[in-house]
Amino acid sequence: MKIYRFDKDLNRFYFFYKREKGKEFPIPAGIYQIEGLFEEKKYFFNSQIPKPEKKNKISKTLLFITKNPNKASIDILRNKIYIDKDIFKAPEPVRLAILLHELGHYYYFNENKCDLFAAIEMRKAGFPKSIISAAFLSALYSDFRKKHIYKKIKNL
Repeated sequence: MKIYRFDKDLNRFYFFYKREKGKEFPIPAGIYQIEGLFEEKKYFFNSQIPKPEKKNKISKTLLFITKNPNKASIDILRNKIYIDKDIFKAPEPVRLAILLHELGHYYYFNENKCDLFAAIEMRKAGFPKSIISAAFLSALYSDFRKKHIYKKIKNL
């Protein structure tokens, strides 16, 4: 089976070839061209979302593209996320992990819980654990946080 994924401008940017028959694998929402036999299944997973530490709700948030040594940071009081302009050079899953992490700060003070929030949201969107792990390994600087989120992703 051949699977092609397209970006919003309908440019093909990902190709996947699967030889084995009868295997299930999740794919994120998107525009695809699939050659071969394919059966869509709804995929559910059991995850433990940490109890929110804050009572905020995600509201309309503005994105500002600027120089940011942290890749991204959020100002919850003003509903603004400041994104480093170089983030757009990163693959889609890395960008998504970073932005979802920042949105996690609406609910959590702890960086590790924000990472887990982002990973769970990516999993809900259909990303495989391997892609989520690779995104966080690329996005994070801290070895401690990399090890922590890697262990959590294995259990999603």
